[in-house]
Amino acid sequence: MQAIDFIFLLKKKKNRNKLVEYLNKNRIDANQGSCPEIYKENRFKKIKKYKILKNANFVGQSVISIPSHHLLSNKNISYIAKIINKF
Repeated sequence: MQAIDFIFLLKKKKNRNKLVEYLNKNRIDANQGSCPEIYKENRFKKIKKYKILKNANFVGQSVISIPSHHLLSNKNISYIAKIINKF
């Protein structure tokens, strides 16, 4: 079964990057961004030129993802929440 990440938004990219770095230092697998602008992927380059989708671009530049799957224990979830709240 594939893990699904929990994604949330930070308005300032600088804060997002600092939070990701902080979470990774605390042994939490956090990543920057997502792929809301799917039209930018290589497979779509030859099909058509798309205009920039401002909201999708904002989301891609502002979100982080953290683990969220069936193997996380309550202890893991509490640890993640505790570390995020300390940030």
